[in-house]
Amino acid sequence: MVRFSYPDLPVEIFQRISQDLRKKDRIRLLRVSRSLQQVFLPIVYANITLIDLPVAVKCIRTMSRVTKYNLPGMVRSLTISNNRYNTFTYLDFGKFEKKFLVCLERMDNLRNISVSQLRSCSFHPGLLLALFRKSSLCSITLYDAMITNTNPFSIIPTPDWTIFEQPAPQMPCLTTLQISAYRFEEPLRKYLEDLLKRHASQLQALFLTADQIWEFEILKSPVPMPVLTTLELSPSTLGSVAFFEHTPHVTSLSIYEMDDERFTGVVPFPSHILPRLEYYNGPSNVLTQTQLLKGHPLLSTIELDGATFRAESDFTLQDKIISFQPPDWERVAGVLKQVKGTNVKRVALYAHELDIDRWEAVAPYAEKVEHFKVYLSDDWYGTVDYLAPRVFSHIPDLKSFLMSDYPRFRWVDDDFGRFEESLSTDVQQDILDAWEHAMSSEDMAGKWKLEKAAFTSLFTWEKQKDGTWVAGAASKNKNMWHNYEGTDEEDSGRSVKNSDDEESDDDSE
Repeated sequence: MVRFSYPDLPVEIFQRISQDLRKKDRIRLLRVSRSLQQVFLPIVYANITLIDLPVAVKCIRTMSRVTKYNLPGMVRSLTISNNRYNTFTYLDFGKFEKKFLVCLERMDNLRNISVSQLRSCSFHPGLLLALFRKSSLCSITLYDAMITNTNPFSIIPTPDWTIFEQPAPQMPCLTTLQISAYRFEEPLRKYLEDLLKRHASQLQALFLTADQIWEFEILKSPVPMPVLTTLELSPSTLGSVAFFEHTPHVTSLSIYEMDDERFTGVVPFPSHILPRLEYYNGPSNVLTQTQLLKGHPLLSTIELDGATFRAESDFTLQDKIISFQPPDWERVAGVLKQVKGTNVKRVALYAHELDIDRWEAVAPYAEKVEHFKVYLSDDWYGTVDYLAPRVFSHIPDLKSFLMSDYPRFRWVDDDFGRFEESLSTDVQQDILDAWEHAMSSEDMAGKWKLEKAAFTSLFTWEKQKDGTWVAGAASKNKNMWHNYEGTDEEDSGRSVKNSDDEESDDDSE
């Protein structure tokens, strides 16, 4: 019998190999041998994403119980979110918080933390205060939290926000701060203001989209932010010219629309920052009102009305401000008509339906756009076939055209909200073949550079060198509407526990 022993390779080699593996495959490697377990445990636990509270409780419990390895010390990035919008009881959240605070004390290498969309649980002051005391953190994201005394359940005791009546700590590594909430209690608002003032000189990205943002003194009497490059604010703050004068290096601007209501007012836009913008994310009508795209050659990416390019898969927290009601097409068309003659290469937008006549009318203005991502609240079936050549022939540099069903998935109770043929690779393959045929005629020569396409947010198609189209590996998973990130974390915990109880050698037969 031949016995196999893996060579004594540097850890960096295994880390590079792990980048090409699925998370579940990395977890399986933990069970091969103790040596591989020591190599891959830090990789598996480096980035943890937990998408519902019950799974989060199990994962935190695993990290608390395993004593052989310092699992909390391996965590560098942690995301906890109620992405399924299910209701949690106060008791469930209380169990999680108690164990989480114990683990947080041991997360000495934690760099990024995101706590999002725990809609049915008021943020506990103790949890918030513990996060702001974690000096190793570089990035803090607190999104969609009901940071208020108004609780959805009568059994939840009123939080004690007076614990924030103290100076904010110094966080030497903090460069990104994102806070979005319906409203703040007064002690917390003052605490956050103190935190901002203390770290104004080191912040590189700032996202403030609370209802009470205009009450922040830092907007009225701003302090210099010399290294700030990324900024997201609500529309009501755009008239604060003094604030923008203290942020001379902002190149990325996002305008957040509170409560999913489409902003319709006239914006006193800080025109003096326009020449340096490279990225814009916000209401489409702000662009039509301000003529933002005219004469500003640096602007290369625009994301309209909650649409985003930040993730290939939309089962994430990124598309957080997509609402059920898309904007009027006239608003979107008004922006696309400004694109001609600019340097805009990437456009993400949100529309009700894929109306070929409307797209054909605006396509000539977008002739230099290379990437489109289109969020649809209605199905594309029966219309998408006509994109080639009627639309694509006007956009010769187009490299990717991605259609997302995230709005339907989030808001429509119709087979999990996906497009009708979202999992039918045969239908999608036929559409791609029809596109190729329509764009292969002699008069279309040189007007077809498409490399990537998507008919759902679940997976994409990529064009190979031989001209064939191949669907992403995720297309083989017929249960993709479920997110199994948390299951992986729980499974990895069992792997660690089992490895402590069972004999395992470095060599395997």
